Amino acid sequence: MTQYDIEFRFQDEAQKKAKQLIYHLEAKFHLDFFKNNCPIPHVSLIGQLTTDDEKRLVTDFVTLCSKTPFCSFDLNTYSVSDASHAVCIRVDPGAELVAFKKNLLQIIAPYCNLQKRDEKEPVVFHATVVKNIKPQKYDLIKKHIEQFKPQQLRHYVIRATLVKEQQFL
Repeated sequence: MTQYDIEFRFQDEAQKKAKQLIYHLEAKFHLDFFKNNCPIPHVSLIGQLTTDDEKRLVTDFVTLCSKTPFCSFDLNTYSVSDASHAVCIRVDPGAELVAFKKNLLQIIAPYCNLQKRDEKEPVVFHATVVKNIKPQKYDLIKKHIEQFKPQQLRHYVIRATLVKEQQFL
């Protein structure tokens, strides 16, 4: 079965701020993020789903997107995950974005194989910066991040994207 992801990428000021946060960690801690590529900050709404009915998935996705008003979110500063030794950019969704994800899950669940994490409550939105950091470096990064003051930037999802095997549909 083919794998799909549904995501949105940051645009304009949100993209600029996200990249600043990523480049800041890279410069300070020499994490070697960008050996082969540059960062593309994005938020996975539904990740690594599979289906045998691509046509229906595309139709349902486009139909729901066309009926959904702009969805707001606040781009915040870093957050960390002790379980996976990951650093993320915290995204605080508006009610419309949470509703969009729930509606999308409800529509595609009958014919798609979803990850268990996609159906968990409460919904956690984030953009992963780096994961699986060595414990010593992770502790240093975590202490550094705790010094940051939250800075919120209100932004809107301009485009949600359905991705098939790392290519936009």
